[in-house]
Amino acid sequence: IHSTSRRGSAEIIADFPWGTDTLQKQLQIESAVSKALTQTPPCTALDVERMETSLYPVAAFSLTSNSESPVALRNLAEYQLRTLLSSIPGVARVDVQGGETAEFHVEVVPAKLQQLRLGLDDVVKALAAQNLLQSVGRLRDHSQLYLVVANSQLQTLDDIKRVIVKTGNDGVVHLDQVANVMLSTAPNWVSVRADGQPAVSINIFQ
Repeated sequence: IHSTSRRGSAEIIADFPWGTDTLQKQLQIESAVSKALTQTPPCTALDVERMETSLYPVAAFSLTSNSESPVALRNLAEYQLRTLLSSIPGVARVDVQGGETAEFHVEVVPAKLQQLRLGLDDVVKALAAQNLLQSVGRLRDHSQLYLVVANSQLQTLDDIKRVIVKTGNDGVVHLDQVANVMLSTAPNWVSVRADGQPAVSINIFQ
């Protein structure tokens, strides 16, 4: 048994002699891992996989650009190239690594919250209540069953800034009155480079 630890993850590899029933060993390891999960920090995810040839890519491509941003390259690989490559006969799956994922950041200003007699929980609840995507029912029509979805997700920077945190006799308090809202990128712990440049890697599995 040997392990490799990285920031945010750890990989443990258990080797067995040739002829070992790896499926049985996988079940035994999964049972042991499930017991150990209760002793790990919250939100910890543990996966157990057998090391088979299907775990390794048969082909890999990298995307680099001098004009497009890492976010644009990631979106191109994730939402266009991945779909096209997955439709090729014999391709089991396509994984995308690298690049950056755009997201909105909300940085609360404690002094402004205190001035308006608000807490961090008020901000969290307001964002959760006004950013919903949920099923509201089903619709039958001509032997077809449709899922009806209510979508009130926040789409733009202005949508988030105008989230109502508090209403009362003193008026309405919007999120941008107690926090700085900006467009940024999600934390990324994996760096992918090709020819010395930041890149997006597309791995094809059979």
